[in-house]
Amino acid sequence: MRRYILYRVFGRLSRVFSHFFRFLPAEVAKMIDKRAKNGYNKGKDTGKGAVMQVSGIVCECNPPHAGHLYLMDRARAEGADAVVLVMSGCFTQRGEAAVLSPRVRAQMLLSGGADAVFELPFPFCAAHGEAFGAAGVSLPARLGITDLWFGSECGDLDLLRTAADITASPAFLTAYREKTRAGHGTAFAYADCLREVMGPEAPTSPNDLLALAYLRALGQYGSISPHTVRRTGAGYHDKSLPAGGPPSATALRGLLLREGPDALSPYLSPDSLALLRTECESGRAPADLSRLDPVLLACLRMTPPVTLSKIAGLGGGIGERLAELARTCPDLDSVLRDAGVNCPLSRLRRGLLFALTGVTEADLLAEPAYAVLLAANRTGCRFLAERRHSVTIPIVTKRREVPDTPAALRQLAFSEAAFGLWSLCLPRPAAPSDFLRASAYIGCGGCVGETS
Repeated sequence: MRRYILYRVFGRLSRVFSHFFRFLPAEVAKMIDKRAKNGYNKGKDTGKGAVMQVSGIVCECNPPHAGHLYLMDRARAEGADAVVLVMSGCFTQRGEAAVLSPRVRAQMLLSGGADAVFELPFPFCAAHGEAFGAAGVSLPARLGITDLWFGSECGDLDLLRTAADITASPAFLTAYREKTRAGHGTAFAYADCLREVMGPEAPTSPNDLLALAYLRALGQYGSISPHTVRRTGAGYHDKSLPAGGPPSATALRGLLLREGPDALSPYLSPDSLALLRTECESGRAPADLSRLDPVLLACLRMTPPVTLSKIAGLGGGIGERLAELARTCPDLDSVLRDAGVNCPLSRLRRGLLFALTGVTEADLLAEPAYAVLLAANRTGCRFLAERRHSVTIPIVTKRREVPDTPAALRQLAFSEAAFGLWSLCLPRPAAPSDFLRASAYIGCGGCVGETS
């Protein structure tokens, strides 16, 4: 009874103080008050006065698959009271369009065991590993998450910590810059420098390198404990479907684009498959970046080379080279193919997205100005209630809740631009407002603000 009264009181107080704190929207407070009336506090009991142990996972989930579920299960097995995911928005780190909208992917994750899902916003979700990792760690830290879980090919946290320290050293950074100036590709130069110091055991696979970015960023947040799980099944870039173990997201995306949603039935839960079918039947999936090729090519042809050189990822002569190729090549594939073997395709795609949206390196060095709640269940709502006055970042569910600050308004402008582009990648182009106006999905009760 006492806990019930506290939840009612907290729900009402948040409406009074939300104008001052701007950290938790009034709609969420209203929903928490409603949960109290309906037995909201039923669930895992962490003990009187106990603080929830909350594990965070930074992910792309493009699409959600068994690997994500395994990571959540491991976090729970180690004592997590709640699992909160920070998931990429409508574009991913490789500069690709997410096949499904962020809110649909978040709903899939909720059905698979997540308790709350927040968005890693554009441009951070489409940035290089360092910016992706820094923003991905910043959000959980400011939301009050206690543990961070991530997959890695090596599965050895001590080895990853050693490598993270090495890659942050001035000697390593100097050697890396020298290799890139000598014409080596950035990814090759980075891995080569690490192997020169650590030998063949150096963790240089894709998820290992992302883990290093997380660990370097965690140095700013001593309150979060890192945990890693060894990646099993297909490799990160593997396009084939393995006989044993979960397939990669790359393989699932290829299967979806080639054969449609039913081809993914062996790899998705019934609830997730039903959501995928609905989105595909309505023309809202799968998104494919190739539908933007004419727009991207036009951007390169019409933007002055000096302007392109100031875009994130297009410095060092890359922007000028792309502009020159765009005027002599017939299509975007030819431009990207001829841009040079030392420039990864993912970097070029990211740069093109940033050119269309005006993202600079300074934008990638900033922190997210607010956190977008995409979905939550009862346990996720309990986490939000417990942390409501300790979070150090505003939580929003709708556009009107975005703080009126320069940093927040710039993040909002990037988000609107990103959805404007992503909506053109759909089989049936849609208005970006269809996705920007969507409310957070709250399991066992509909969307925030609904009266169901």
